Amino acid sequence: MRIIQISDFHLRGDGKLSFQKADTISAMNQTIRYLCGLKPYELPEFFVITGDLAEGGTREGYEIVRENIRKLPRPSYIVPGNHDKRDFFLEMFPQETPVHDDIKPYICYTIDDRPIRVIVADTSKPGCHSGGLCDTVAGWLEKRMVEFPEKPTLVFTHHPPFVSGLPAMD
Repeated sequence: MRIIQISDFHLRGDGKLSFQKADTISAMNQTIRYLCGLKPYELPEFFVITGDLAEGGTREGYEIVRENIRKLPRPSYIVPGNHDKRDFFLEMFPQETPVHDDIKPYICYTIDDRPIRVIVADTSKPGCHSGGLCDTVAGWLEKRMVEFPEKPTLVFTHHPPFVSGLPAMD
């Protein structure tokens, strides 16, 4: 089974360059064109996009990202990063975030209809660069991890589950 993970578009919805250097819209468009050009046998079952979609979590940025990821030839699933904002994330990406009401406002869900089970867990902490599992998400994740012990499981988050060595992120 093939899954392609994409992360950290940091898309500027205002069209300006990030840090006066990076054309994030052009970079995302180039990535999407490349992925859309894959041969059928090269395509994944689905894409997982692990956060930092739009710099500052702006509606304008999310609209551009949404328009582009919906061009992808297979389904996409998304989890927020530390630069995203939950307040309208679910409104902007309802089909890409099949969250159950029991865990909202956290953006956590499972994908169970494949040979490998996928768990998507929200590790963002509003207003922080670092990530982590709050008690609510940690409890939810513990329950999900034991539901299908015989099925291989992958967990996707924005933040790494280890110390990265970057003080602002750890």
